[in-house]
Amino acid sequence: MKLKNANNFQLDISKLIEKFKEKYKNIYLYQFEDTVFIYRSIGRKEYSDLALNESITDEDKEEEICKLCVLFPKDYDFENCEEAGLPTILANEIVENSYLSKENRDKVMAYFRHEMYNLDNQINCVILSAFPYLKLEEVENWDVVTANKYFTRAEWILTNIGGVPLREKEAESDYVYQQENSRTEELTDDDVIQSTAAKNTKAHNGKQKLTPAKLAELKAKYPGIDWENDAGLVGIDGFRNAQAFDDRPVALRPRRQTLHFAPPPPPAHEDY
Repeated sequence: MKLKNANNFQLDISKLIEKFKEKYKNIYLYQFEDTVFIYRSIGRKEYSDLALNESITDEDKEEEICKLCVLFPKDYDFENCEEAGLPTILANEIVENSYLSKENRDKVMAYFRHEMYNLDNQINCVILSAFPYLKLEEVENWDVVTANKYFTRAEWILTNIGGVPLREKEAESDYVYQQENSRTEELTDDDVIQSTAAKNTKAHNGKQKLTPAKLAELKAKYPGIDWENDAGLVGIDGFRNAQAFDDRPVALRPRRQTLHFAPPPPPAHEDY
């Protein structure tokens, strides 16, 4: 697409955009009748300074926004432009695409917070914490080898010098967000049942087995137990087959000897 400047020279719009992007990251186009405007988003301080300035009218504020942000055509006269309502329409477009309203701010905040589930973005933050002179855009464009080299160095610096504990999350955890596998849908009863069963299975499988080392530890801790003849070590069959197991009815079993504790005798009286 070709544009004409004030001297009617044709300009390549793609080259213009690339040029402006070297200085301003967010570039937008807006066509009003036969005129194409290229503008940037307005900064927060630029906007607040104008919004809080009570010495100028709203019309003047709209013109100032256009003067600040319009990059092409250069030095466009918004005060005496022939197009009626142009400054108002264009200023509203600039503010809208700068995400300055509360609703738009919340959307942008939610979007970038969601991006922090991505492992690459987490690695970038760790690198920037250890090497604050680097720029985020620069780190984002690194290849995998360079990024991991700096990440391991940053990890060591933060842990051993900065005293910041870092721990690595499992790849299958929610810490790493896989966008291509994400989906939002309602859970059915079958989903809930299967999820509960899986958790119970995991909990059951998570029980520790009695290893020889653990058994030796228990023997040392509880020396009063006859560990060599304890039928509990061989399961329920051990209890059934133990020699001490009495399978007679309770009524036919011999009574246990009951110990009676007599009160102590009264102290002897001495005659004086």
